[in-house]
Amino acid sequence: MSNSMHHGNAESAGQAAVIAFLCEPETYGVSEVERVETHGAIVFLAGDRAYKLKRAVKLPYLDFSTLEKRHAIISREFGINSHASPELYLSIQPVTRRENGALALGGPGETVDWVLVMRRFDQTLLLDALARDGRFDRAIAVDLANTVEHFHRHASVVTNSGFARSLRGVADTLEATLCGPGAQSQGLQVCPYIAKLRRELDENFAFLEARQREGFVRRCHGDLHLKNIVLWDGKPTLFDALEFDDRLSTIDVLYDLAFLLMDLWQRGLKLQANIILNHYLEMAAISEVKGLALLPLFLSFRSAIRAMTGIHALAVCAPSDHDRLLREVREYAAFAAAVISPGQPRLVAIGGLSGTGKTTVAREAAPFIGAAPGALHIRTDVERKSMHGVQLTHRLPRATYTSESRDEVYRRVIKKAEVALDSGHSVILDAVFPEAIQRSRLHEVAQRAGAGFLGVWLDAGPDILRERVIAREGDASDADTAVVEYQLRTIEPPADWLRVDASGERGACAAAIVRELDSRAFSTETGSSDENALK
Repeated sequence: MSNSMHHGNAESAGQAAVIAFLCEPETYGVSEVERVETHGAIVFLAGDRAYKLKRAVKLPYLDFSTLEKRHAIISREFGINSHASPELYLSIQPVTRRENGALALGGPGETVDWVLVMRRFDQTLLLDALARDGRFDRAIAVDLANTVEHFHRHASVVTNSGFARSLRGVADTLEATLCGPGAQSQGLQVCPYIAKLRRELDENFAFLEARQREGFVRRCHGDLHLKNIVLWDGKPTLFDALEFDDRLSTIDVLYDLAFLLMDLWQRGLKLQANIILNHYLEMAAISEVKGLALLPLFLSFRSAIRAMTGIHALAVCAPSDHDRLLREVREYAAFAAAVISPGQPRLVAIGGLSGTGKTTVAREAAPFIGAAPGALHIRTDVERKSMHGVQLTHRLPRATYTSESRDEVYRRVIKKAEVALDSGHSVILDAVFPEAIQRSRLHEVAQRAGAGFLGVWLDAGPDILRERVIAREGDASDADTAVVEYQLRTIEPPADWLRVDASGERGACAAAIVRELDSRAFSTETGSSDENALK
């Protein structure tokens, strides 16, 4: 970042000696110091450590103008972030002035400033860099979903923060910028969108407040995007949580997650966004699934905020950056306007014998079904493990596979699908679906929710099924070759579901299903699917 940022503040001028001291390699006993700057801080990279100094500035949304305020905010930053990533955040150290006037890190003397000490990490391992380079794979997405879910689960619950009211303030700020002269001069026409945003916020206001009473508003990260996540020891690690304003980080957990999902979706990483959503909610209770009704609103807010910050950047950017920044602003504004109206949800059921690849096909198709960030993927295998309170890869004894247990699992997954559809979110549900009554209930659920329905039956030869279940590792399914043999003898494919050959590459199979889904004009009276097969 630039080293030429200036601030008309008396104390910032007095901070010059501290900055010069922290720029010196001798301060740390190293040969070189790198300096990275933002509007509110300077980070000095020395050896295997990073030293973060808060700028002595006062801006409309933060105030670091006095030593006491900088100490308070840096202490808060350490407390918040060391909870999420203790391996990165090491300590707080004073910058002191000795009797002879020399500055030092720590030790006796008058404290003239404070620094946050962190472990230095490889910048190429930021998830932002991994995304740009095509290295953000499925395994990283799954690990990141687990990291964020764990962080949210252990975050402090706040029941009186006024989160819903704060969003009205955010809407006011968005309107002032995106409908203001700066945005108008760039050709943005977003005032109708802002009106839509306010209507959606008003319609969901009571639900937002109910979510807070139920414990979904917590002390979150607040700035959860790819530039604030790094691979440390091979695992996604959150850092740089928002520390300067509790109101901006005491938010609904789904609003926190929405920033990450929006960031991924806007970068074209739709598969990764969908993986994170589904793993985050993989063993979620019904009350958590209901929150999907707010996701379009949350995604829209997050994208509109990025458009707003882009408008501010356009006012001060170099001429060479103008066209790129304006293109990004327009993309964020367009996404914000589009995502707030997700349209008719879809219910896709993927059935078939064990080993046909239902889960893989559903997983590949999910990002492209319904609105961003794609369909909720619900699995009987996962619900069964959740019902028994065991890890997904824990193998259940055969005695647990009773007809009563099976019926309860199907009741649960269909209920979860119904709740998601009623929340306006599309669903892809994978299960064997051996009985007509299970399949007919899906039709009923889709019709009640006004959702388009597509039933798909995957076919593969007996030898392929046997080979696939034998080769399974680390999967929630307990099916083995004995289960496959039983299914081959007892289950007949439904005549009214789309038949798809799944003996080959399953990504191509998923793409065929998405094409078929997109070709259909659904209505609220949608019933069974055509009989013709995709071969």
